[in-house]
Amino acid sequence: MKRSEDQIRVVKSTYYSNWGDRIGYPIASSIVKPLAKISFLTPNHITLISFASFALGSLFLVLQFPIHLIIGGIMIFLGYIGDDVDGQLARITKKYSVIGDYMDKVLDILKIFLVTFFSGLAVYLQTGNIIYLILGFVSCFMFNYRYYMKLETMFSAISNDPKFLDKSAEKRKALEYEMDVLYAKKASSFREALRFFWIKNRTLFLVDEAEFAIFIAIGALLNHLNIALWIIAIGQTVIAFWRLFERGSQLKAKSPELLRPLRK
Repeated sequence: MKRSEDQIRVVKSTYYSNWGDRIGYPIASSIVKPLAKISFLTPNHITLISFASFALGSLFLVLQFPIHLIIGGIMIFLGYIGDDVDGQLARITKKYSVIGDYMDKVLDILKIFLVTFFSGLAVYLQTGNIIYLILGFVSCFMFNYRYYMKLETMFSAISNDPKFLDKSAEKRKALEYEMDVLYAKKASSFREALRFFWIKNRTLFLVDEAEFAIFIAIGALLNHLNIALWIIAIGQTVIAFWRLFERGSQLKAKSPELLRPLRK
């Protein structure tokens, strides 16, 4: 799939994208240019609107009136799309800010708490089964545990190599260029096509912010939040323990893989 220079500039590298991001990016890209023409609108405004939509959507999951789950699911999905729009708007308008980046990241974590708490509470109120409160807690805890492991891995790597961050930044740029070239290239053989497919879709089994929103939104729309909670809780637990042993092994071996952008 060939990408234009404009797409490469506006949308962040697919190296950092999960399958959920592949759904959100094109939708966000289709509306970000009209929004960029609104002079008073900033990426921070979009971040706050996105958070409000996500938070209200999470709250709607537990309200008891007709179509409350449908409204909640739609608002959560819109909040997720807004989370893609703010970053693209910042890149296309060059309205970057330290506070904007900070606000985007900390509100993302708060969204995870809200959506898992209210999802678990909604199914508990519906079924009376406390296991769904536990699943909501596990989903949120394991997600944040992954963040903690990422930070501890970085601190350990820096203590072993003071130039770690510089080397990591260089590796990041190289990987971004590599992915841009890959998307512009056509496979010359079946084997190469398989390799390209794996590189582009190797994050298929990862469940991060985007996937939380998509699973919960679909679960709400189909009135099966219980299934969404099981998928997220199991997925987060498996990924967390995988990262626990992976990062430990990499640190012990001082693996060059640590220079790659550390995913949660």
